[in-house]
Amino acid sequence: MGGHEKVNGSNDSSGIYSYTDAGGEQVVVKIATTTRKLISGIWLDLVNMTQNGTVRLYYKIDGTTYRLFRSYAFVVLTDPDGLYIDLNMGITNDLEVRYIEGVDETAVRAVPYSIVYDMKE
Repeated sequence: MGGHEKVNGSNDSSGIYSYTDAGGEQVVVKIATTTRKLISGIWLDLVNMTQNGTVRLYYKIDGTTYRLFRSYAFVVLTDPDGLYIDLNMGITNDLEVRYIEGVDETAVRAVPYSIVYDMKE
């Protein structure tokens, strides 16, 4: 997890992920946790993506296996470059935000992100 975190109150984790030219589904950001957190929202800046793709959210519901619970299509020509995912979601296990390109990007692409959350324990 990149970025910075405060001990009390609202926290955020932000940084830049380099979506590699290897293709396939890649983890943009992972929130690893063993304590309760309330995720308020996730920001992704997809301005550098040149091909359509999909943002997927996965959660370790049973503490072991990631399960897909939300998916967002991203269309380069029609969608805004900034994607905000509005959540009111308590987590006690790991959460991953993943991106998969629809067609080969042919280069490494920077994907800035920010996740806002509250610590509950």
